[in-house]
Amino acid sequence: MHGWGGSSLSMDALQKDLAQKGFLVFNLDLPGFGKTPLSKSVMDMNDYRDSIVEFMETKNIYQPVLIGHSFGGKLAIKLALDKPELISRIVLMSASGVKPLNDTKRSMFSKISSFGKRIFSSKNLKNLYNPVRKFYYYYIVRERDYFDAGQKLQKTFIKINDEYYDDFLEKVKVPTLVIWGALDKVTPLWMGEKLESNIKEAKLKVIKDAKHNLPLTKPEIVSEIIYNYLNELN
Repeated sequence: MHGWGGSSLSMDALQKDLAQKGFLVFNLDLPGFGKTPLSKSVMDMNDYRDSIVEFMETKNIYQPVLIGHSFGGKLAIKLALDKPELISRIVLMSASGVKPLNDTKRSMFSKISSFGKRIFSSKNLKNLYNPVRKFYYYYIVRERDYFDAGQKLQKTFIKINDEYYDDFLEKVKVPTLVIWGALDKVTPLWMGEKLESNIKEAKLKVIKDAKHNLPLTKPEIVSEIIYNYLNELN
């Protein structure tokens, strides 16, 4: 399951490498991305969870290993919490779902954003709104995912981004592999360490020279880590 703003193409190289190792791998576009439309105008984590359950039922997939990157990892945690009987293990690559340390700052920036929208609504300043807004989200707030989501997905992004699992990680009972890039600035390494320390059956593997986009830049290394992990369990 790919990250926010990605598609099945984001996981294509990893899928191919795992398939070469003998695994049957399903690689899908999550609702709102690639070729899959949103199932409703605004979706939340429950809706995304249900879309995966429906996909598994349609494809007759029984107790798979769920592999998720970033938002896809958050979705894997959601399924492990709500539907553990449907899956055997989860693999979390630079997963979101842990509350960031700058949450208070984000709330403040949200208020500033609303104020700025009112200012730039005047006729004389209207043409400046989009470029200023892009600069604000890219370089001040550093929330590129929100800006890149566009109007169609922004309300959905707000819904899913407001849900964190810090208080529920101890309830995850399925075996969990956590893979992280040591240089990740989007979901910093401390988040992966928190997942490992709070999920009872979790094991953390850190790739020293990797950033956030593991499936795109390190597919062979990630594939080898997953292959070795699953062989150890068997």
